[in-house]
Amino acid sequence: MGMQLGCNTVVFAGHAAADALQWVSWAGFAGVEFASIPGMAQHVDPAAEADAVALAERARELGLGTVSIEAATNLFDAAARERVYAVFRLARRIGVPVVTTGSAGVATEESFEAFLPLAREVAARAADAGVVWACKPHVGAAVWSTDTALRLVAAVANPALRLNYDPTHLQRVGEDPAVAAAKLAPHLAHVHLRDYDSPDQRIGPPERQAAGRGSVDLGAVVRALHTAGYSGFVDLEVIGAAGWEPVRQMAIAAASCGYLSRLLREVTG
Repeated sequence: MGMQLGCNTVVFAGHAAADALQWVSWAGFAGVEFASIPGMAQHVDPAAEADAVALAERARELGLGTVSIEAATNLFDAAARERVYAVFRLARRIGVPVVTTGSAGVATEESFEAFLPLAREVAARAADAGVVWACKPHVGAAVWSTDTALRLVAAVANPALRLNYDPTHLQRVGEDPAVAAAKLAPHLAHVHLRDYDSPDQRIGPPERQAAGRGSVDLGAVVRALHTAGYSGFVDLEVIGAAGWEPVRQMAIAAASCGYLSRLLREVTG
């Protein structure tokens, strides 16, 4: 099976998890990524396992694949790492194969080197839990580029560590995101897609993150992923819409689903 579209529930931040799940389905996506990001959107919480089990069951009733959990946090912080390990265990419990994070830290060689022993620990804990940890190259973080992402995978050398790719982060550090996609594809467990239209490295408002409304050549990105053999989910991830009326959030989700669906059809025939 080729690439399929999913949606991160973070676009529906500020609203109940069950509602977010229904809206993901209505928008037309085939899968869902659960947000578990304290302070932004915590639609699944390792401290509320029964609720997460029920939510995953509801997703499957709606015909949605349970793709991943996003648990973005500061992995340099010991307490934050312990929470991620709890998310790993929750993911296994509810049948979600991948947990996505960034690294945190800063975009320096020193920060990258300091992250490596932490990454080995995190990968080992993912392996213990029976899930895959997908680390995203992220603007301003210790893993911030295609090069640092590939070096991370080589240095950790644990199959439980793979990568999460988001073209907007790599474009914002001056890379060609389609070239980056081709290089990273053999190591990807997950993909975030959105657009970007901002005069600096900030992601910009939610409206400009909707697919097709920014400066990212998402068609080239999708073609590069397809050519390189990536066949997993690609999930819409739009941040900053917390507390918006559901109709505004749904407009972004549904419009993006339509745009990205067309791109996928074009590359797969």
